[in-house]
Amino acid sequence: MTDEEIARAGGFHIARAQGLVLFHQVQQLGQDVAEEVAAEIRTYAGRASLDQLPPITLGGGHWDEPWSVIRALEPCRGDAGPSKEEEHRGRTYKCLSLGLPDRDWRRAGREEAHPRTLEGTIAHEIAHLRWWTLDHGTEFDARVLALLHGAQFPPRGGWSSKTLRIMREKRNETKAWLARRIARLT
Repeated sequence: MTDEEIARAGGFHIARAQGLVLFHQVQQLGQDVAEEVAAEIRTYAGRASLDQLPPITLGGGHWDEPWSVIRALEPCRGDAGPSKEEEHRGRTYKCLSLGLPDRDWRRAGREEAHPRTLEGTIAHEIAHLRWWTLDHGTEFDARVLALLHGAQFPPRGGWSSKTLRIMREKRNETKAWLARRIARLT
């Protein structure tokens, strides 16, 4: 099937940017949205050494807003598949889905392990695609933060001294974040 046939079958529209096909539900993406989303996906995929990306879907509404509005919304949501559990069950679909909140739900004082902006969500989902067997937890969050802070992960081992330094810092940050969360619960 062509991209256009897939879009018609799913009720989507198509935008193309930086060699990527973005399927979306709104009639037309907002100003600079296709280019900026594609650029962020390419940036984090490059840092994670992902050459091939699955189909990209921009789900829900608000994608017709300008990039200056979208980039500040949170908490965004995403999905990248398959998870290791789905892979073990024989599911082989591939996806990268990004969604915007219906409105900005930020709450004062709410601390997250990593940003829930669209950029943070893209880095999170790229981490799922790169390390699909890594469960959510402090190591996963440290890798998301490392991607956001410029760490480069080659396809096979041999992390650079810069990436090792960033990972050490981000592991400490996520451990401290978890300790704060646990302390608030007790």
